[in-house]
Amino acid sequence: MADSSKMRNGLVKRGDTWSYVIRVPDPATGKTKPKWVGGFPNQRAAKEARDAARHQVHRGQYAEPSKLTVGDWLQQWLNTRTNQRPNTLSSYSDLVRLHVMPYPIAHVRLQALTPTMLSEHWRKVSTSGSRAGGPLSPRTVRYAHSIVRKAVNDAVGEHLQAPPMWSKVQLPRQAAAGSEPEAWGPDDLRAFLAATSGTRLWPLWVLMSHTGIRRGEALALRWEDVDVESGDVRVARGVSDVGKGPTYDLPKNSEARTVHAPQLVRSALREWRKAQAEDQLRAGVAWVGSQPESGALVFTMPDGRPVAPSYASKAFARAVKDSGAPALTLHGLRHTAATLLLRDGASVHLVARMLGHKDPSITLQVYSHAIPGDSNALADQLERIIGAAC
Repeated sequence: MADSSKMRNGLVKRGDTWSYVIRVPDPATGKTKPKWVGGFPNQRAAKEARDAARHQVHRGQYAEPSKLTVGDWLQQWLNTRTNQRPNTLSSYSDLVRLHVMPYPIAHVRLQALTPTMLSEHWRKVSTSGSRAGGPLSPRTVRYAHSIVRKAVNDAVGEHLQAPPMWSKVQLPRQAAAGSEPEAWGPDDLRAFLAATSGTRLWPLWVLMSHTGIRRGEALALRWEDVDVESGDVRVARGVSDVGKGPTYDLPKNSEARTVHAPQLVRSALREWRKAQAEDQLRAGVAWVGSQPESGALVFTMPDGRPVAPSYASKAFARAVKDSGAPALTLHGLRHTAATLLLRDGASVHLVARMLGHKDPSITLQVYSHAIPGDSNALADQLERIIGAAC
């Protein structure tokens, strides 16, 4: 028991840490009893935890203290995410491993976690959290925080009765310019496609830049999904290469869709199919494309193996460098397709459908910078409408 003469409103310092005491219900007697909770690094953290505990007691939601740490819970939580897409789970695991586990916050008791602790943690990560020890982008910090938030919220009911007050967590601000996805203009795209024409994966570059489909969706296409005469391409699944070998699953939004490929794409795919048949003749018995999962794939390696997403990204990076085009990721071809269409006045709803966004508001949020028009134009438009009505 702490010396009550040193206690201030239920808070007391014990050695190098702070503790608090509150009165909690005793299920056996129906009366209240004192409950001590310690291990807080400073008085402010102890006060925040005490206030949260008092609020839980008042609402009848108090949870018995547990020694489970933030790091331990995150590992448990990741291990139970069996319904997560492989790429997404790999991204979650990497962010936790790099930006949570090496830091003191991983050793904080889950029930002692406070907004102040999280704010300080993300401040440190934002200034020195990159692999090279330098600053980490606000976007990555916010993504990592969203994962921690999901995990902690999922602990409610099992290890927590209420999560921290997330609105009080201070995160680095996202720069306005950084919110715009990287994309090429029409001249850059034309120059790149001209410079890389005739290279092996050129049909993939053409397909992605002219339909906006994702890398994994393009590499999961089967010939039965493609009608090179009408141009209809059915996007019914995606592929990731997390772990051993390719993993096929539903598209990112779990819904199939059909996109239309223009003439350039259709011609490229016709030529690709001929080249693929020649690959099979040359490979002979070494051709592995007859395997059930990969036999009908559109994009294959010379021996019939699927083209791995990571391989495609590296091949694109080399092609961009060799062509002299501005730096861009393979996913940037998708952004390029959407940006060029919206800048040319295409319907947001139609572009959202092409991209596979469930809600056009997602498209608006990501590509609002690409939509033409300004307040002056809107004012002129209203004046014309009202003037005509008068």
